[in-house]
Amino acid sequence: SITLFDSLKGTSLKQLPNNHHTPLTAIKFIPSCDTPTIVSVDEKGLVNKISFKKTMFNSFTVESECLLDGTAGAVPAMSVLYNNNNDSNNKIGLIALSSEKASFAVAVTPQVRVLHKWAKPENGNGNGNGNGNGNENAPCLSWGHGLVGGGGTVPILARGWGCGVQLLTAIFQEEDDNTTIGWPAFGAHDDFTTDEAVAAISWVNRRSLAFLSAASGSLTVVDTVSMTLIDRISLRTLVPNGIISDHSQKSGLLCLSHSSLETLNTRGWSERIRFLSDGGNWLEALALALDYYESDKLLRGG
Repeated sequence: SITLFDSLKGTSLKQLPNNHHTPLTAIKFIPSCDTPTIVSVDEKGLVNKISFKKTMFNSFTVESECLLDGTAGAVPAMSVLYNNNNDSNNKIGLIALSSEKASFAVAVTPQVRVLHKWAKPENGNGNGNGNGNGNENAPCLSWGHGLVGGGGTVPILARGWGCGVQLLTAIFQEEDDNTTIGWPAFGAHDDFTTDEAVAAISWVNRRSLAFLSAASGSLTVVDTVSMTLIDRISLRTLVPNGIISDHSQKSGLLCLSHSSLETLNTRGWSERIRFLSDGGNWLEALALALDYYESDKLLRGG
């Protein structure tokens, strides 16, 4: 069952025992709604949008809308776009869902609408370097606000599927009046292949993306502007989907292992260059400085 819970008082506000008849695999709040609204997914692929409306005496009524009825199969991945504070398109709530055949960008507010179908990549079947548990071909998704040329930020959906990572941008349209919804347009931003199947993916900040390799358990952090490697560390104790963005899009990443919850932080460009030069790695520091110069020039449109 699904329970709406008051985390401050420690009390249950509303229970929904009958919205799903199989175990839940994902549940997310939608931040752009006036009332508490969630999207829930179960193991058979049933996806519901559920809104809680407060009435008198602290009771709640529930409105439920089916987004997917399960006939398309399991939905192994879901991600919610969390808005920037300065985002003028806060009224449009975007999520991403992925079946075993394709991914979808879906608006859940102000009305439910499938905005874009993103086909499964050609390398989505992996290259045999999976973890042997049957999950190496499952997609993983992460919405974030990424830097692009010209210095601005746009919503970017990152997807790991098999031995590859793809980036999809959402460009919002200008609204002529209050009655027109400026639905976003979508376009391929970039992509790259990986040595192993990707088990989990998450944005770290506006220009850094982390993904977990299925076989080795290594966590790789990539600069999405210069498309260069930032770092790679071994995290074999992580659970399969154990990397979670903090959604503040600053510099943190939560990593869930079988025994603990860890926080990873990325160093800024100047700190990374200083760290290399202090260690006598002058060539590496110079190469990193040149990468930063070229990527900064790209962002400024130079």
